[in-house]
Amino acid sequence: MEFEALLIPASDFRDVEVITITKDEIRDYVGGWPKRTRYDSDTAFFCNEIQLGLPKNRRASDYVKTESDAARGRADHLDNPNVLYGDVIVVGYTAFTEELKDIPDRLVTHTWEGLSFPRRREDGPGHIPAPWDILGPGEPGPWSRFV
Repeated sequence: MEFEALLIPASDFRDVEVITITKDEIRDYVGGWPKRTRYDSDTAFFCNEIQLGLPKNRRASDYVKTESDAARGRADHLDNPNVLYGDVIVVGYTAFTEELKDIPDRLVTHTWEGLSFPRRREDGPGHIPAPWDILGPGEPGPWSRFV
């Protein structure tokens, strides 16, 4: 069964993206055995269970530590907010049935470091956007003369 998920790359140079994924593909995106953690009552965060040597995922960690239900003390059954490493996949989650589902709209429309909305993946895994894809044509930047 496919569902929409949010891919939050560890690299700040890559966009946060909405991707279509199956449960079996989560392992490919996090680069190893996926560890499920819950910081919101309606989502599940997946990252690589063995996080040694992986870069800190600043965007996911900042959200978990400041804006999640766990950080705000809204539910006792959630995991303690901590630092996440490597690429992170966020999916919708129903605790009662342990069902994975589409990511809630509030996270799709969340501002992830200046990008109003995550892009929908069109170029496949590993696509790194050019700077003008992020800023848009005509916006100031050292590369604007090439656009």
